[in-house]
Amino acid sequence: MKKNEIYQFLNNQNIKYEITNHQAVFNIEEVSKIKDLFPYQNRGAKNLFVRDDKKNNYYLITLKDDKKLDLKEFQKQNNTRRLSFASEKDLLKKLNLTPGSVTPLGLLNDQNKEVIFYIDEYFLSDNQIIGVHPNDNTATIWLNTNDLIKIIKKNGNKVNLLSTKEDSLKRCKWCNLKNQIYVKYHDEEWGKPNFNDHYLFEMLILESFQAGLSWECVLNKREAFKKAYDNFNLEKICHYDESKKNELLNNQELIRNRLKINASISNALIFKKIIQEYGSFYNYLKTFTNDQIIYERDKTTSPLSDSISADLRKRGMKFVGSTIIYSYLQAIGIINSHEPNCFLFKEN
Repeated sequence: MKKNEIYQFLNNQNIKYEITNHQAVFNIEEVSKIKDLFPYQNRGAKNLFVRDDKKNNYYLITLKDDKKLDLKEFQKQNNTRRLSFASEKDLLKKLNLTPGSVTPLGLLNDQNKEVIFYIDEYFLSDNQIIGVHPNDNTATIWLNTNDLIKIIKKNGNKVNLLSTKEDSLKRCKWCNLKNQIYVKYHDEEWGKPNFNDHYLFEMLILESFQAGLSWECVLNKREAFKKAYDNFNLEKICHYDESKKNELLNNQELIRNRLKINASISNALIFKKIIQEYGSFYNYLKTFTNDQIIYERDKTTSPLSDSISADLRKRGMKFVGSTIIYSYLQAIGIINSHEPNCFLFKEN
C-alpha cells in the first residue's frame, strides 16, 4: 500500500486519524526540525527493522522517538537470536518500504505475515496517540495506538508490547515484569472478557492444574499444554483413553499429577454436557452472574465463586474449588481485579 491507499484503507476501517504533511525526512534528527508542525508533542515514533543472524526472523520495533533501544537487552528479554539491522533490500522485499519511510503501517504490505511487531508500551499511556508515516516520509498521521494494534493483528502479524526501562507502564503488583509471558498475559488477557467456549474451556483446564501451584508456573507451560492437549479440542479430550493419559503423565513439559490429568478429562465431559444443556458455557455462567462484569480487588473467593464452585462439584467436576473458580472468573473477565495503580485499572 502507498500513502493514498493507506488513507483509503483507514477510511474503510472507520479509523480516525489526522495528517501532517511535511518535507521528506530520513532520520530522527530531520524529524526534530519539523516538530513544531506536529499537533501532538512527544507522541512521535521511531521504527527499527531488524533481523536475526540466520535471517529466519524479522522484527519491526516501534518506540518513542527520543528513546534508545539496547538490541542485546531486547534479545535477552525476548529470547531471540543475535540481531542486526536488516538491509534496504530486505526492507523493500518484506514491507515494500524504502529508508526513511519505515512505519508499522508497512506491515500491511507483509503478504506472508512473518514480520513480528513490537510497540513501545509508552504509546498506550496518556492520550494513546501515536504518530507514524503512511508508508511515505512526506507525511505523518496521528491515530489511536489501539486502532493501530488492531489493524496489524487483523492483518495477521504478531504484536507484542515492548517494555523499556524508561516510562514503563505500571502494572498489578503480582505481574512479574521479568517474565514476558506473564506480562503479555496480564496486558492482553487477564480481566478482559472472553466468553468463547474454546477459551473458557482452555482456561478451566489450566486453572485446575494451578491447584497448589502458582499461576505463573502454569502459564509458563501453557504452550506445552496446548500441544499435548490437542489445542484444547473439547471433542478430542472427551475421548482420551488410558494410553493418552499415560502419555500426558510421562510428558516432562506438563504438570504431571495423575489426579489432575484424570480430572481434566472427566471435567471435559461435564463441560460438554453443560454446553449441551445451556447452549454455551457462558450461558451457564450467566445464570450466576446475570451477565454482569464485577469490579473488585483483594479477594480470593466470593459468594459468586462459592456458588459456581458448589454447582460444578455437584455435577462431578474436580479441582474447581472456590479459590480456583475465583481465579478463573478473573482470567476470563467476569471479575476485573486490576489494581488502582495499574494502567488497565477500571471501576464499575
